[in-house]
Amino acid sequence: MIRRLLNLSGIVLLAVGAIVLLSPINDRWLQWYLAFNNQLLGLVVDLARVSLIALLVAGLLSPFEALGWWAGWYGDGIETHIACKISDQLSTHSDRSDSRGDSRDGDRSDHSNTTPSRYLIYLDGISQSCADYPVRVQNFLDELIAALPPDVVLIQDILAYSALNRPLTAQRPFSTVWRWINRVEAWNEQSPLDIFI
Repeated sequence: MIRRLLNLSGIVLLAVGAIVLLSPINDRWLQWYLAFNNQLLGLVVDLARVSLIALLVAGLLSPFEALGWWAGWYGDGIETHIACKISDQLSTHSDRSDSRGDSRDGDRSDHSNTTPSRYLIYLDGISQSCADYPVRVQNFLDELIAALPPDVVLIQDILAYSALNRPLTAQRPFSTVWRWINRVEAWNEQSPLDIFI
């Protein structure tokens, strides 16, 4: 019940914000900042208004990829031929399943002979705008793979925010911006632009 009230109040606040920002009488809503007669304050408020309008438009356009995928606008289905990084564990298990006769003759206590009993799926929507992980995330995943039991396989490189498993840096309207943010982050790992990813 409380969750539903929070959702409804969020929708109401979004609607009121759209009315305030987009209505023809929005000058009356923000007349208070004209009283200061300060150009810097006016510029800051105008930039905040434009940013909120851009955020509102981006929020309204964001579900179109998922809806388009469900509606069939993008073709027959998910593109399964997109190259992705297969974990060494998973490729070892698939190679072994191809040559199953040879693996039965080996020592059964060897970890490479265990078939996966669990799959751990790493969904990263934070700090991932392309198929390549930042160094700190890749180091974490490498340490995680090393610490996993031999019968657990880590599956990665799934872009959970995209129905088509398409990164933000490829074939999107703002892909240039995301590539620029990635270049800045690669140049300076302590960059505050990491917040946007």
